[in-house]
Amino acid sequence: MKAFSQFHPIVSAVYFAVVIVTVMLVSDPVLQAEALLGGALFAGMQFPARRNLKRALYYCVFALIIVATNPLFSHNGATVLFSAGRFSVSLEAFFYGGGMAALMIGVIVWCELLSVVITDEKFMYLLGRVLPKLSLVLSYTIRLVPVIVRRIRRVSGAQRTMGLYSEDSRLNRIRSRGEVLRTVVTWSLESSVDTSLSMSARGYGLRGRTTFSRFRFGGKDAALLALTAALAAVVFIGAAKGAVGITYYPTVDFGGFNGRSLPVYLAFFCLTLTPFAVECKEEIKWKYCVSKI
Repeated sequence: MKAFSQFHPIVSAVYFAVVIVTVMLVSDPVLQAEALLGGALFAGMQFPARRNLKRALYYCVFALIIVATNPLFSHNGATVLFSAGRFSVSLEAFFYGGGMAALMIGVIVWCELLSVVITDEKFMYLLGRVLPKLSLVLSYTIRLVPVIVRRIRRVSGAQRTMGLYSEDSRLNRIRSRGEVLRTVVTWSLESSVDTSLSMSARGYGLRGRTTFSRFRFGGKDAALLALTAALAAVVFIGAAKGAVGITYYPTVDFGGFNGRSLPVYLAFFCLTLTPFAVECKEEIKWKYCVSKI
């Protein structure tokens, strides 16, 4: 059930642009926590639970590495925990590392969700007429990673079926991985050439060429676009006026909840939970319809 993917590509692009830009440009722990929560809930509706648990473990390790290593490069901060000669470790450096980890993980999570919702077909629709070559490159690049993963599995499975490199030794494993890599790279290069020739033969990018589109802008799209614009206006105006934000050096200065920041937090919280709410609504509707059969 992927109800949020059914919205118009323009609406989806605007929504993800607002969320990702906010996470990248507004440094505030509450907004970052809301982005992580909304992304985790939305990912729970899009991906299997086992995959999400693995990704959560990777993200935790990634965050710990950033938090632990940031004091090695940043020696600012008024609260010095310990020092050795000219080298000092401050509490603010750990807080800054945590903020950077939350920012990077939030952007990665929402970019993964963007790649699921906005497919290569939607990219072609959004940029095909304005920037045809760029849209083709972007759509092919987005599609390339999962295609390469599937090809690696196919080639590896074929090698195991044929009994190649079956001996359990490090040398044979290295040779097997090298052969798989060589085959997949060759396969991908040949496929890219075939794709370019096929698109050229179809007249892609020529002036006056008409295109078919199955996307139609409806009432639900207009409602979601208006909601996104209203919530984004609250967030951006509040951020521009300094209602939210945090500074780490020389000391941690976080305004927290107050009369100016509360509307921004509520607006962004509603914005990040919108996809999850849409998915839950469709899930409930589907189960209700099934129960009436």
